[in-house]
Amino acid sequence: RFKMKNYPVFLLTGILAWNFLQMSTTTAVSSLTRNYNLIRKVKMPREIFPLADVISRMIEFILSLAILLIFIVYYKIHITVNIIFFPIVLILHFFFIYGINLFISNLNVLFRDVQRLQSVFMRFWFYATPVIYPASKVPESIRSYYMLNPMAVIVETYRAVLLGTAFPDTIYIAEAIVIIAALYIFGLFFFIKNERIMLKFI
Repeated sequence: RFKMKNYPVFLLTGILAWNFLQMSTTTAVSSLTRNYNLIRKVKMPREIFPLADVISRMIEFILSLAILLIFIVYYKIHITVNIIFFPIVLILHFFFIYGINLFISNLNVLFRDVQRLQSVFMRFWFYATPVIYPASKVPESIRSYYMLNPMAVIVETYRAVLLGTAFPDTIYIAEAIVIIAALYIFGLFFFIKNERIMLKFI
Protein backbone atom coordinates (compact mmCIF):
# COMPACT_ATOMS: atom_id res chain seq x y z
CA ARG A 1 0.00 0.00 0.00
CA PHE A 2 2.94 2.33 -0.45
CA LYS A 3 5.22 3.22 -3.31
CA MET A 4 8.95 2.88 -2.83
CA LYS A 5 11.85 3.15 -5.20
CA ASN A 6 14.02 0.00 -5.46
CA TYR A 7 11.71 -1.93 -3.16
CA PRO A 8 13.31 -5.36 -3.90
CA VAL A 9 16.64 -4.11 -2.54
CA PHE A 10 14.88 -2.49 0.41
CA LEU A 11 13.10 -5.75 1.17
CA LEU A 12 16.16 -7.96 0.74
CA THR A 13 18.19 -5.82 3.15
CA GLY A 14 15.52 -6.23 5.82
CA ILE A 15 15.15 -9.96 5.23
CA LEU A 16 18.89 -10.63 5.47
CA ALA A 17 19.16 -8.68 8.73
CA TRP A 18 16.10 -10.45 10.12
CA ASN A 19 17.34 -13.90 9.08
CA PHE A 20 20.54 -13.32 11.04
CA LEU A 21 18.42 -12.89 14.17
CA GLN A 22 15.92 -15.64 13.44
CA MET A 23 18.40 -18.32 12.42
CA SER A 24 20.68 -17.51 15.35
CA THR A 25 17.93 -17.77 17.95
CA THR A 26 16.44 -20.87 16.32
CA THR A 27 19.71 -22.79 16.65
CA ALA A 28 20.98 -21.23 19.87
CA VAL A 29 17.83 -21.93 21.88
CA SER A 30 18.77 -25.63 21.84
CA SER A 31 22.55 -25.14 21.88
CA LEU A 32 22.93 -26.41 25.45
CA THR A 33 20.50 -29.31 25.30
CA ARG A 34 21.92 -30.32 21.93
CA ASN A 35 25.46 -30.53 23.35
CA TYR A 36 24.65 -31.96 26.77
CA ASN A 37 27.08 -34.89 26.38
CA LEU A 38 29.99 -32.57 25.70
CA ILE A 39 28.95 -30.20 28.50
CA ARG A 40 28.90 -33.04 31.03
CA LYS A 41 32.22 -34.55 29.96
CA VAL A 42 34.39 -31.53 29.21
CA LYS A 43 34.90 -28.58 31.51
CA MET A 44 34.69 -25.42 29.42
CA PRO A 45 32.86 -22.10 29.42
CA ARG A 46 29.27 -23.01 28.53
CA GLU A 47 28.75 -19.57 27.01
CA ILE A 48 30.74 -20.79 24.02
CA PHE A 49 27.84 -22.90 22.71
CA PRO A 50 25.34 -20.08 22.05
CA LEU A 51 28.30 -17.93 20.97
CA ALA A 52 29.31 -20.46 18.32
CA ASP A 53 25.80 -20.39 16.86
CA VAL A 54 25.82 -16.60 16.62
CA ILE A 55 29.26 -16.50 15.00
CA SER A 56 28.37 -19.12 12.41
CA ARG A 57 25.16 -17.26 11.49
CA MET A 58 27.04 -13.97 11.35
CA ILE A 59 29.44 -15.46 8.81
CA GLU A 60 26.47 -16.63 6.75
CA PHE A 61 24.96 -13.15 7.00
CA ILE A 62 28.14 -11.46 5.79
CA LEU A 63 28.44 -13.90 2.89
CA SER A 64 24.79 -13.36 1.96
CA LEU A 65 25.53 -9.66 1.50
CA ALA A 66 27.15 -10.67 -1.79
CA ILE A 67 23.64 -11.35 -3.08
CA LEU A 68 22.53 -7.94 -1.86
CA LEU A 69 25.51 -6.37 -3.64
CA ILE A 70 24.34 -7.88 -6.93
CA PHE A 71 20.93 -6.25 -6.42
CA ILE A 72 22.57 -2.92 -5.50
CA VAL A 73 24.59 -2.98 -8.72
CA TYR A 74 21.58 -4.05 -10.80
CA TYR A 75 19.41 -1.22 -9.46
CA LYS A 76 22.32 1.23 -9.80
CA ILE A 77 22.29 2.25 -6.15
CA HIS A 78 25.37 4.24 -5.20
CA ILE A 79 27.29 3.22 -2.09
CA THR A 80 27.66 6.28 0.12
CA VAL A 81 30.07 7.23 2.87
CA ASN A 82 27.53 5.68 5.27
CA ILE A 83 29.19 2.34 4.57
CA ILE A 84 31.90 3.16 7.14
CA PHE A 85 29.29 2.57 9.86
CA PHE A 86 28.70 -1.04 8.79
CA PRO A 87 31.08 -2.59 11.39
CA ILE A 88 29.34 -0.61 14.14
CA VAL A 89 25.82 -1.76 13.29
CA LEU A 90 27.09 -5.32 12.79
CA ILE A 91 28.65 -5.30 16.29
CA LEU A 92 25.42 -3.97 17.81
CA HIS A 93 23.46 -6.62 15.92
CA PHE A 94 25.84 -9.32 17.14
CA PHE A 95 25.67 -8.39 20.83
CA PHE A 96 21.91 -7.97 20.66
CA ILE A 97 21.50 -11.51 19.34
CA TYR A 98 24.13 -12.96 21.69
CA GLY A 99 22.42 -11.42 24.72
CA ILE A 100 19.10 -12.97 23.68
CA ASN A 101 20.71 -16.34 23.02
CA LEU A 102 22.46 -16.44 26.39
CA PHE A 103 19.07 -15.99 28.01
CA ILE A 104 16.90 -18.31 25.93
CA SER A 105 19.46 -21.14 25.69
CA ASN A 106 19.65 -21.29 29.48
CA LEU A 107 15.92 -20.85 29.91
CA ASN A 108 15.25 -23.68 27.47
CA VAL A 109 17.15 -26.06 29.75
CA LEU A 110 14.90 -25.15 32.67
CA PHE A 111 11.69 -25.00 30.64
CA ARG A 112 11.74 -27.13 27.50
CA ASP A 113 8.70 -25.37 26.00
CA VAL A 114 10.80 -22.27 25.38
CA GLN A 115 11.94 -23.69 22.03
CA ARG A 116 8.33 -23.96 20.84
CA LEU A 117 7.36 -20.55 22.17
CA GLN A 118 10.40 -18.98 20.52
CA SER A 119 9.16 -19.84 17.02
CA VAL A 120 5.71 -18.38 17.76
CA PHE A 121 7.15 -15.21 19.27
CA MET A 122 9.44 -14.67 16.29
CA ARG A 123 6.44 -14.54 13.95
CA PHE A 124 4.87 -11.69 15.89
CA TRP A 125 8.23 -9.94 16.22
CA PHE A 126 8.74 -10.11 12.44
CA TYR A 127 5.68 -7.96 11.78
CA ALA A 128 6.68 -5.56 14.57
CA THR A 129 9.95 -4.93 12.73
CA PRO A 130 10.27 -2.85 9.51
CA VAL A 131 11.34 -5.73 7.29
CA ILE A 132 8.65 -5.53 4.62
CA TYR A 133 7.70 -1.90 5.22
CA PRO A 134 9.62 1.26 6.21
CA ALA A 135 9.51 2.52 9.79
CA SER A 136 8.40 5.88 8.42
CA LYS A 137 5.00 4.31 7.67
CA VAL A 138 4.40 3.62 11.36
CA PRO A 139 2.00 6.27 12.76
CA GLU A 140 3.85 9.04 14.53
CA SER A 141 1.64 8.61 17.60
CA ILE A 142 3.22 5.22 18.34
CA ARG A 143 6.53 5.50 16.52
CA SER A 144 8.54 6.41 19.64
CA TYR A 145 7.30 3.21 21.29
CA TYR A 146 7.73 1.19 18.11
CA MET A 147 11.38 2.21 17.81
CA LEU A 148 12.11 0.82 21.27
CA ASN A 149 12.39 -2.44 19.36
CA PRO A 150 16.17 -2.61 18.76
CA MET A 151 15.64 -4.64 15.59
CA ALA A 152 13.67 -1.77 14.09
CA VAL A 153 16.66 0.52 14.60
CA ILE A 154 19.14 -2.11 13.40
CA VAL A 155 17.22 -2.86 10.18
CA GLU A 156 16.74 0.83 9.38
CA THR A 157 20.42 1.49 10.10
CA TYR A 158 21.51 -1.31 7.77
CA ARG A 159 19.47 0.35 5.03
CA ALA A 160 21.07 3.70 5.76
CA VAL A 161 24.53 2.14 5.64
CA LEU A 162 24.09 -0.08 2.60
CA LEU A 163 21.49 1.79 0.55
CA GLY A 164 22.19 5.39 1.55
CA THR A 165 18.76 6.05 3.08
CA ALA A 166 18.29 8.28 6.13
CA PHE A 167 19.54 7.07 9.48
CA PRO A 168 17.02 6.65 12.32
CA ASP A 169 16.80 9.61 14.68
CA THR A 170 19.73 9.90 17.08
CA ILE A 171 17.46 9.37 20.07
CA TYR A 172 16.29 6.03 18.65
CA ILE A 173 19.86 4.90 18.04
CA ALA A 174 20.88 5.92 21.57
CA GLU A 175 17.91 4.06 23.06
CA ALA A 176 18.76 0.96 21.03
CA ILE A 177 22.38 1.00 22.24
CA VAL A 178 21.25 1.24 25.86
CA ILE A 179 18.71 -1.57 25.44
CA ILE A 180 21.22 -3.81 23.65
CA ALA A 181 23.86 -3.24 26.35
CA ALA A 182 21.32 -3.91 29.12
CA LEU A 183 20.05 -7.05 27.38
CA TYR A 184 23.56 -8.41 26.88
CA ILE A 185 24.51 -7.79 30.53
CA PHE A 186 21.24 -9.32 31.74
CA GLY A 187 21.65 -12.36 29.47
CA LEU A 188 25.20 -12.95 30.64
CA PHE A 189 24.23 -12.47 34.31
CA PHE A 190 21.27 -14.83 33.95
CA PHE A 191 23.41 -17.45 32.24
CA ILE A 192 26.18 -17.39 34.86
CA LYS A 193 23.78 -17.26 37.81
CA ASN A 194 21.80 -20.30 36.65
CA GLU A 195 24.73 -22.31 35.28
CA ARG A 196 24.90 -24.74 38.22
CA ILE A 197 21.13 -25.18 38.29
CA MET A 198 21.19 -25.74 34.56
CA LEU A 199 23.57 -28.69 34.89
CA LYS A 200 21.02 -30.52 37.05
CA PHE A 201 18.37 -30.27 34.33
CA ILE A 202 20.48 -30.83 31.26
